[in-house]
Amino acid sequence: MPRAFRLRTQFLLATFAILLALTSTSLLVVRQSVRSEVTRQTAEAVAASVRAFDRVQREQQAELVHTAALLSQLPTLKAVMTTEHAATIQDTSTEFWQISGSDLLVLADPAGRVMASHASEPGLSRETIGRLLSLTLSRSEHASWWLDGNELFLVVTRPITAGAGAEQQVLGTLAVGRRINASVA
Repeated sequence: MPRAFRLRTQFLLATFAILLALTSTSLLVVRQSVRSEVTRQTAEAVAASVRAFDRVQREQQAELVHTAALLSQLPTLKAVMTTEHAATIQDTSTEFWQISGSDLLVLADPAGRVMASHASEPGLSRETIGRLLSLTLSRSEHASWWLDGNELFLVVTRPITAGAGAEQQVLGTLAVGRRINASVA
C-alpha cells in the first residue's frame, strides 16, 4: 500500500507540475498579448488625437487668415491707422477686436511698434506682445505660435495697406490670435 500511495502521489505531483507549467505559460502569453494590444491601441489613440489637433489647428488658422484678411481691408481700420496716434488707435480698435471674435488683436505701426492690443484674458503685457510680434515679423511669418508663460496663442499677421501697385503704402500690421487651452489641446 505505501508503494501505491507513492506512485499516486508522484503522479499527482507530476500532473500538478505540468498544469502549473501550462498555466504559467498561458498566463505569460496572455499578458504579452494584452500588453501588445494595449500598446497598439494607445499608439492609435495618440495618433488620432494628433490628427484631430492638427485638423483643428488648420481650421483655426484658416479662420484667422480669413478674419485678418477681412479686417485689414476695412476702410475704417485703414483710416484709424493713418492717425499714427496710439491712444486713438487703442480706443477705436476695441470695435475691430469685437468684430473679429478672436482672443487677441494687435495693431502695429509700419515699424512694428504696438499701437493697440486687446486680449480676451489679461496676461500678455504690451512689451511681451511687442517682442513676440517683432520676432514674428523678423522671420517673415504670417502664422506663428506665441508662448508667454502658460499662455499659448496661434497668431496670424497681415499687413494693412492703402493704395495699389506703385502707390501702395503700408499703414501697419494687424495680428489676430486664438488662445490654445486645455479644451483645444
